[in-house]
Amino acid sequence: MCYRILHKLNLVDVDCDNFFSAPHHTTSYIRGTVMKLNKPRIISARDSHFFTSRTVHMWNSLPDSIVTAPTARCFKIIDYR
Repeated sequence: MCYRILHKLNLVDVDCDNFFSAPHHTTSYIRGTVMKLNKPRIISARDSHFFTSRTVHMWNSLPDSIVTAPTARCFKIIDYR
């Protein structure tokens, strides 16, 4: 679902900016993946169960070859172990 939201696939009608925020860097080099996301601020225990809070760490740990996969099908079948 995270891949579909970030790549703005037509099957998901969700605005990426409402769910995730990219880091605000002045340089083009970002440690980690090309499509790194900021972790949302967790104010209460309830916030830790939101989709964005649960998926950002996992997404940022994926290599570039996976997060930049050309299709959702390629994203699913790439072995990242």
